[in-house]
Amino acid sequence: MTVEELRDRLLEVLVDELGTYRLGKNGEQETPAIAIRHSGEITPGTIKVTGLEVVIRRSPMREPGYTFGGVNQRMTWQLYLIQRQPPEGETEKLFEACSKIEQVFVGTTAVVLGVAKNPGVKEQCSVKIPDFAGYVAPL
Repeated sequence: MTVEELRDRLLEVLVDELGTYRLGKNGEQETPAIAIRHSGEITPGTIKVTGLEVVIRRSPMREPGYTFGGVNQRMTWQLYLIQRQPPEGETEKLFEACSKIEQVFVGTTAVVLGVAKNPGVKEQCSVKIPDFAGYVAPL
């Protein structure tokens, strides 16, 4: 699967959990808070984020897959779920999103990460999704 296919699938799966990017000087444009970025690339300062943000690493990582016959390399997509302050009246969606991803993408692992003192970030999670042909379960 390509990174764009993964993003599109996550948009379908997390339709009720994703937060919002507000673009432009006054935040006049809104789009779901899901991005594809290189490791270390940051969100431009003109983008305001509320709720749950999903950041997908642009390139998959190679990881060993252990079998009875030895070790096979497999591609793994890494993404980060970042829970920011939700809009007024909404609840945090981080753990609901992790659960949905684990149900749809079989073999997924999610690990909650510590957050350094950052007033904008409440919690975050690292998620690894193995990229096997036919490995994605239906909704």
